[in-house]
Amino acid sequence: MLMQIVIIGLGTAGFAAILAIKKFSRDSEITVIDKKDYLLHSCGLPFALEGKVKTGDLQHSIKNLNIKLIKGEATNIEPKSKSVTANNERIIYDKLIIATGALPFVPNIDGVKNNKKILTLHNIDDTEEIIKRAKTAKNIVVIGAGAIGLEAANALRNKKKDVTVIEALPQCFPKSLDRDMSQIVEEHINKKGIRLLLNEKIKKIDKNEIIAENKKIPYDLMIMATGVRANTKLAESAGIKTSAFGILVNEKLETNIKDIYAAGDCIQINNLINNKPWPSLLANSAYRQGTIAGMNATGNNLTYKGTLTTFVSVLDELEIAATGFNSYFAKQYSYNIVEAKAAMRVKPEWFDDKKEIALKIIVNKDNKKILGAQAVGYNASSKINILSAAIQAGFSVNDLSNIELAYCPAVSQAYDIIHLVAELALRKLG
Repeated sequence: MLMQIVIIGLGTAGFAAILAIKKFSRDSEITVIDKKDYLLHSCGLPFALEGKVKTGDLQHSIKNLNIKLIKGEATNIEPKSKSVTANNERIIYDKLIIATGALPFVPNIDGVKNNKKILTLHNIDDTEEIIKRAKTAKNIVVIGAGAIGLEAANALRNKKKDVTVIEALPQCFPKSLDRDMSQIVEEHINKKGIRLLLNEKIKKIDKNEIIAENKKIPYDLMIMATGVRANTKLAESAGIKTSAFGILVNEKLETNIKDIYAAGDCIQINNLINNKPWPSLLANSAYRQGTIAGMNATGNNLTYKGTLTTFVSVLDELEIAATGFNSYFAKQYSYNIVEAKAAMRVKPEWFDDKKEIALKIIVNKDNKKILGAQAVGYNASSKINILSAAIQAGFSVNDLSNIELAYCPAVSQAYDIIHLVAELALRKLG
């Protein structure tokens, strides 16, 4: 008899679980429940706004995967009978994987509710509606200066639109970058002609005007890019334990109920640095989690240790990347830190290429271990990927200063910026 595996959610985690199950258990029958019949590459939505890709390019068909798809919404999980209800149909499972993702968070500001001028950027319909309305909108306002908000603002500005970004905190990428690194991003945004209002809290939204603490901003179209929250409602109703960060799972991605797993943006995981609870809100993490949940549902015994929240965002040719803690979170967790930062040309001075990169590392003063890193500039992600691997490997800043990196003047400096910041940190550590 075939093993019946039900997956709720066809996002990155759900899709990765399908592939893992197909690879490791061909005698399993997979049923997927989702409102859509395709995988959405949602990280590409801001680039669809600009026209770099078409919305159709972001829809990955699953027709050739030989699975049963129930197009609709799962409304109930009954652990005792091991069943899921969707479209008034009862589906029996041997193993269940919850991959319900996250939902856009819209702050409860006076004037937001039922305001048809306000949209989020979360799916294909959102994106196509923004593209349509942006054609005639004179004043477009983006709320939130994180990755999605700034990528959307950058895309619309590249289409010659007047764009304002409002951020309640005093900097861009506040959860990832330190103030000195965010300033590089802000200079780029200002040069593009995007109006950037930092440390500006919104009091009320009228029909045609945003009333902030210090000014009034007209708008014809508003994009709320104020983050997301784990979609845990279905899990909670089934008696599955959750927290403010998401569904609680162990290292095998099992919930507190036998034979039910969870993966992706809907779960709480641990931060790899201090093993404390952390939200799981990145596609790269979701894919790995979905793979592990799918493999474990078929009888494997893999573990997921946690995340460093390693990410990259792109504004034109400017890459913004980070891993681990910035100085704010390091201090919040009571680490005694040393910071080292440098900026330099990517290639030697005598090479006719003026591309630059800035790199910063956060080091634990007590044991010289690396706690985090931030990079802004050309090919920033390649440096952050190295730093992410170094943190996971438990490198000290001494180890970092001794790593061997490839060199060619057409590509890099002989004395890499990673070595430079490591040496700067060592000097400060004495």
